[in-house]
Amino acid sequence: MNGPLIAHVLPYQAVGGTEIGTLRLLQVARDLGYRNLVYCRPDADSTADLFSRAGYPVQRFTPSYPGRLHWPHWLAHGLRWAFALRRQGVQLVHSADLAAASQVALAARLAGLPHLTHIRCLFDIGAIPPADLYPLRWVDHFAFVCRAAQQRFPQPWQSRGQVLYDAIAAAPSPGRELHRAEFGFTPEHFVFGMVARLGPPKDFDTLIDAAALCREQTHWRFLLIGDRESEPVYRETYQQILQRTAAAGLADRFVCTGHRSDVPALLSALDAFVLCSHSEGFPLSILEAQSAGLPVVASAVGGIPEAVLDGETGLLHAPADAPSLATALRRLAGEASLRQQLCDEAGRRLAAEFAPAVFRQQLQSLYGRMIRQ
Repeated sequence: MNGPLIAHVLPYQAVGGTEIGTLRLLQVARDLGYRNLVYCRPDADSTADLFSRAGYPVQRFTPSYPGRLHWPHWLAHGLRWAFALRRQGVQLVHSADLAAASQVALAARLAGLPHLTHIRCLFDIGAIPPADLYPLRWVDHFAFVCRAAQQRFPQPWQSRGQVLYDAIAAAPSPGRELHRAEFGFTPEHFVFGMVARLGPPKDFDTLIDAAALCREQTHWRFLLIGDRESEPVYRETYQQILQRTAAAGLADRFVCTGHRSDVPALLSALDAFVLCSHSEGFPLSILEAQSAGLPVVASAVGGIPEAVLDGETGLLHAPADAPSLATALRRLAGEASLRQQLCDEAGRRLAAEFAPAVFRQQLQSLYGRMIRQ
């Protein structure tokens, strides 16, 4: 393959939505004829392994934020990276998030390369050090994962970007009984599941409080699928979940799997999907759940209302509101006809608005325009 080479810069240590979304984007780019080179941090072994196993070359980079280095050192770092990008024949730099843009924008500008930054999270721009925002003036174009993410940015940056929704194809997985048996679930259990790293933004306290309000539903179970070990904050959150569920008398109803590489298969063990975050961009996990034929209940924050139309393709609840979430959980568990209605409509919307063909066309147009530029 001799197509243009895209350098993808991933700024985080562990595998999460940003990394999974980027992997799927690379697969589409490869199908379009582009070559892909992945940069990740020296301590991001799980990320490097994810992309290496998928067949993409991986290189490591040392994080370098302008606000945390003396400017001469930051400039020297940018020059070294710019020479490396030119030497490897890169034709477009694609930052996977704002943190990556802060680190590579100078190098892309010095190398004379177009720079695209993907904004996958909702940022509080006012809380970011001005020095770390300074390099964003050199970003040529922003791809916002949802309208909510775009609206968080100042107008000059909004006008230099577009919304690029993630895509997913319907992919129900077999093996439901096998995966339920792995966690001790019986046919009588109704299983709610969440796919997320065990971090505070996912608001597990509200989920546990809602479960406590429904404690008479002894057949309910909650499967939490996500990293609980790679960073101190995940380990701390995991311990808090154990303590809080034990104090509520719900320890036997919650299962935390830790990081799993077979998430699509595990979705088959669920009866419904829940995501009660404090803050979200446009969670790919919701599209994955909908594509697996699961009804969804989620908090009305960030880009979630763009993925879940309340009462049409899922149920929304007020953030940090355990009674509201408990009401939604009861409706899903108690009304089979509602679950089917929500799943049917979500499937139709996936095919119309979040299909791979739609994403492929938009990415081809965006990459082609930027490389020509």
